[in-house]
Amino acid sequence: ATIDAETASVTATVLAAAANGPPKHTLSPQVLRAARFKEYMAEHISVLGAGMPEQRVDRTVSHASSAVPVGVSVFRPRTNPELVRGVYLHIHGGSWLLGGSAWQNDIRLCAMSEWLRIAIVSVDYRLAPDHKWPAPVDDCVTAAAWLVESSAAEFGTQTLVIGGESAGGHLCVSAMLRLRYALGLPLAAPYPYCAANLVY
Repeated sequence: ATIDAETASVTATVLAAAANGPPKHTLSPQVLRAARFKEYMAEHISVLGAGMPEQRVDRTVSHASSAVPVGVSVFRPRTNPELVRGVYLHIHGGSWLLGGSAWQNDIRLCAMSEWLRIAIVSVDYRLAPDHKWPAPVDDCVTAAAWLVESSAAEFGTQTLVIGGESAGGHLCVSAMLRLRYALGLPLAAPYPYCAANLVY
């Protein structure tokens, strides 16, 4: 009786959808990824339309501390994209084995970029079990180090925030612990990211 109607409706929809298929823990990561991609793309198309949003550019970055380049998706505000207040390094969630830097978060990251007047760099880290630990952390460290050294030239600011949700929050902390070594920074040097947004 204390649950509002909207919450009850969403809960009923989720439970009905879950009852129509096999338990997720019985599916392979590849099958789960395909299903997740289909769900997110349907939502993406309903909100942003078909195709890639104009605010997003997918590219590859690298850093001297790693031999492996990493994919990132860069989001900028639609209006005056060169005038940003800072850069948010985003690391997506997905139990370390699902998701991607782009389509999974396009709706949210486009909105965040616009509302907050920031650039967002989302890391397309390698996923388990296809890639063994610490491959995803390596990718996050590479992107974090690249951004420290390139943010002024790329975005016109050195105000940096790092963050992520769920598995992404864990990878943020793991990357933060290794970042000084990747950059060769002494312990007395200021930390290059001014805040961490660790979500659930």
